[in-house]
Parts: sequence; structure tokens; C-alpha cells
Amino acid sequence: MFSKKSIVLLILVFALWNCERDDICAESTPTTPRLIIEFNDINNLENSKAVRQLTVIGIDENGNDINTLISRTNTNEVSLPLRIIAEGVTNTSRYKFIRDADFDTDDNPETASNTDIITITYLPEFVFVSRACGFKSIFNSIGINSENDDSIWILAEQLNTDNVENENNAHITLFH
Repeated sequence: MFSKKSIVLLILVFALWNCERDDICAESTPTTPRLIIEFNDINNLENSKAVRQLTVIGIDENGNDINTLISRTNTNEVSLPLRIIAEGVTNTSRYKFIRDADFDTDDNPETASNTDIITITYLPEFVFVSRACGFKSIFNSIGINSENDDSIWILAEQLNTDNVENENNAHITLFH
């Protein structure tokens, strides 16, 4: 009937037929997006405007510094992580935005360091990507609140989308 070689070959063919390829998460697979904030000119709302010597520090609910995310960088856009405490409940991330950090070298108010606090609220949702990649988080119902001191540098904010699902476009615009 079947020779031993035929049986071994048949078993091998069935075994290989049922095997799945290694399931590896490709680097190009979208993962949990960061919050993209762009800075625009308050005098010409459509024009991008870089912030001098921007430092961004994550802070906890008590106002204590957690970590420095951006340090003394001239930029017109930042990408920030959102903390996830729990899925399906409102989470909050707070940041200190310091313009002209450590730049107080003269009496010119235009070059004085200035700190504003930005609070972002959101509802995290876990989304299954694949067996290899696991889950990613998206952030729904985005809200923004800014706390300014007497010498305000962030003059207005605009929420560009209600959800953070990717990093293709800015989610928030801050005007200065």
C-alpha cells in the first residue's frame, strides 16, 4: 500500500501545510499614536510659528514634574505621549510648556522664560492590531485646557480633531 517513505512524506506535507508563518509585527504597523501639537502665529492663524527654546515637562496630578519630554528646542510641532491609567474612563495628561527655557539673560520681556500648563483629557480605547503586535490605544473625546500665568505666551488653542487615532496630522494647534 504505502511505503514508509510515502507515509513520512505525507506526514511532512500535512505538517508544513498546517504551519503558519512566523507572526512578526512589522515596524511599519501603526502603534499607539502620540498627540501632535503644532504652534501657529496668533497674528496670522494659518502660519506656522516656531517656539524659541521650548521645553515640555510631563507633570502629575499634584503638579510635580515627572519627566522632561522636550528640552530647549526651537520647533513648530511637538509629539507627546498620553498616559493611560484605565480604558473607558477619562484620563488626564498634564504638561508644562516653557518658552525660552533658561533664556533670561536680559530685561527684555520678549525673551523672558514663561510657563503655561496644558491639560489634555481623553478616553483611551484598546484596539486589537494583530496577534504579533497585540493591542494599540487610541484616544477619544479629546479635550484641552490651558492654565496661564500673568504673562501668557499661549494665547489660544484649537482642537483639530476629537480623536487621536494616528499621527498623520496635528490634533491640537496652539497660537502664540
